[in-house]
Order: sequence, then structure tokens, then C-alpha cells
Amino acid sequence: MQTATVLLTATPGWYDKLIRGISRSPYSHASISLDGINFFTFNYHGFVIEHPYHMKKKYNNMCIHIQVSDDAYKKLENEIVAFQRDCEKYAYSVLGVIL
Repeated sequence: MQTATVLLTATPGWYDKLIRGISRSPYSHASISLDGINFFTFNYHGFVIEHPYHMKKKYNNMCIHIQVSDDAYKKLENEIVAFQRDCEKYAYSVLGVIL
């Protein structure tokens, strides 16, 4: 068994408040990590690596550690590598999300 970590975050921007309002969730952002240090997420620049530890004191966060099988862990690794290879394809804009 391996551990994957999901980090849910609530940041203070208007866009994030809109997402939290529509979803009725206290969080507006999610990222995933396989090593507990490098967190991967989608943002305006595409699929990127975050180092969110500086956010822990500023924002409302929840960290969820999930035990996954070795096969599932390998599939997650492969998906992350594929997203990284084509990271620019996954960029978005606020207007695009709203439409």
C-alpha cells in the first residue's frame, strides 16, 4: 500500500468565493501529492506543481491521506506524468470556466 495526499484549500479571492458558494463547499481548490511535498493541480498556467506549505497558516485547508494499492499508486504516477508532459493544454481562464 502507498499513500496519496489530497489537499483542499479555501483561498480568499472573489472567484474562489463564487466556487464555494456554487458548490456549497468550504473549499475551492484541490491538489494531489504522491510524496507529501510536491502537490499537483490545475490553474491558469496549466497543470502545475505547488508547494502549499506556505498557505497552511493563511488559508483554510484540509489534508486527506488516502491509502491506495500499489497498482492504483502507479496509475496515479502515470497520469501525473502524462499531465506534466502536456501541461500547457490544461490552462484555463476565469471566463472559460464561467461559460
